[in-house]
Amino acid sequence: MAEREVKPEQTVAHNVRLVARDIVAFTSRVLEPHGVNQSQADCLYFLIRGETSPSQIAQKIGLDPSNLSRIIREFEGRGWVRREVDDANRRRVLLSLTPEGVAAAGRIDPHAGEVDAALRSHLSERELATLLKILRKIERGMDDAEVDDSSGSAS
Repeated sequence: MAEREVKPEQTVAHNVRLVARDIVAFTSRVLEPHGVNQSQADCLYFLIRGETSPSQIAQKIGLDPSNLSRIIREFEGRGWVRREVDDANRRRVLLSLTPEGVAAAGRIDPHAGEVDAALRSHLSERELATLLKILRKIERGMDDAEVDDSSGSAS
């Protein structure tokens, strides 16, 4: 584990990747026994709270529509979700949880909360606010950065 430790001599990107990998691994250990991954748990989180728009759910959990569509098909196969055409806009599809989906979300949601609780457990409210502020700054920095993608491309 020592080679995976967050160290000041490493780049910020390297340290963030290490912590992100640890969060993903921890989340997998918590959720895997319940038959879902983090993206699926996130999808259930928004569905149980009444979100019905596939595009809104995809945006909120940071998935492209094809990956969300795969999750929805999986949930349909489990009998957790149904798709319905929006009466107000026939081109729109609305998602809703079936009673089985509500039960599954109820079983899984507390375990997804364990992940958040573990991440918060060593942070004061002030530290958490600072962390979120720093993450937003990092995100803005990446949005503002110009990337030279000309290397390795054939003309």
